[in-house]
Amino acid sequence: MPLETELRFYEAHRKELLQKYRNLFVLVKENDLIGVFPDAQTAHREGVNKFGLQPFLIKQVLDVEPVNLAPIASLLVSAGL
Repeated sequence: MPLETELRFYEAHRKELLQKYRNLFVLVKENDLIGVFPDAQTAHREGVNKFGLQPFLIKQVLDVEPVNLAPIASLLVSAGL
């Protein structure tokens, strides 16, 4: 799975990240926190500058992870429900 290492790193350090960087955006590459940014666009720019087309994770540090229901909604619409 793409970004599996980065997601595991984030989850392993989530409590610490919440204490230090709540609501900010973190840039993670493999098992390293590369930087912390005020918005996703700045984090993305830094990731592209450092890693080019290699995958990297940008994640907002939130108390509660948002749930994306769009795929479910589009399935319901396409099923006529």
